[in-house]
Amino acid sequence: MIPLPAELSAIKDALNLTDTDFTHFHAQEHKYLNELKQTPAKDHLSIHYIGVLDELTECQ
Repeated sequence: MIPLPAELSAIKDALNLTDTDFTHFHAQEHKYLNELKQTPAKDHLSIHYIGVLDELTECQ
């Protein structure tokens, strides 16, 4: 089994990556996962729209 640092060096060389790239990848992944915690704005608008339609129906 190849030690992890050796594997990492091989991957970095093969893909022409630097340590900075890995830091950037981590930041992107963190941002993406945090955004998954929030309901998309489109969903909020859809829910509000349905609520308004329900209120309109009740008023008629």
